[in-house]
Amino acid sequence: MATQPKHYISLQEYLEQEETALDRHEYFDGEVFAMAGATPERGLISTNIVAEARPQLRKLGCLIRGSDMRIRTSPTGLYSYSDAVISSKPEMFDGSTLLNPIVIVEVLSESTQDCDRGGKFERYRQIPSFQEYLIVAQDRIYVEHHVRQGSVDQPAWRMRECTNIADTITLSTVNVSLPLASIYADVSLPVTSEAVPQPQLSPD
Repeated sequence: MATQPKHYISLQEYLEQEETALDRHEYFDGEVFAMAGATPERGLISTNIVAEARPQLRKLGCLIRGSDMRIRTSPTGLYSYSDAVISSKPEMFDGSTLLNPIVIVEVLSESTQDCDRGGKFERYRQIPSFQEYLIVAQDRIYVEHHVRQGSVDQPAWRMRECTNIADTITLSTVNVSLPLASIYADVSLPVTSEAVPQPQLSPD
C-alpha cells in the first residue's frame, strides 16, 4: 500500500477517479494511496508467475491476472492491486473490482513489505473465497506460502518458507505447481544470493 495518504474522499469518488487515472491507487477507509512504481525485478517475477500458472489453470477453468486487477476486501474497506491474483469461474465483480480471489500474490518491496505481511494480509483474510497467499522477495530467493486451514468460521493459516532454488510451491487449492527456478528465471539478484540457473544451449 502507498506511503503518502491524500485527503479523505468517498469510495464513489475514488472509483470514478481511478477509471481515468494514469497511475494506480489503493483505497483504505477513506484515504487514497499512490502505488509504488514497479522495479524491473518485481515486474519480471510477477510475469514469470502468471506465465507458469496460466497453462495449468486453463485445465481447471480458473484464471490468473497480473497487477491491473483491483481486489475488494469489503464494501467500504480496502480496495487494492496485487502483483497477481487467481480466481475461479464464475468470477464475481463489482464494476471492475474482483470480489472472489482464491490466491493472491504480492512481490515485496522495501516500502510495502510491512504492509503486505501485516495490515494488507489481515484485510485479505476477510475475503471468504481467499485460500492461499504468496509473498515473494525480489532481492533474494525467498517465498512465503500461506494456506488457509480449519473451518470457515474459525480459519487457521499455515505458513511455509522456501529459500532453495530447487523448491517448488504447490498451490493446493488450484493444483498449480510453481518451481522457484521459474519464479526467479532471468531475475538479477545480488551476488550474495543463490544464483538462478539459466538454460544451457547445446553446442551445434
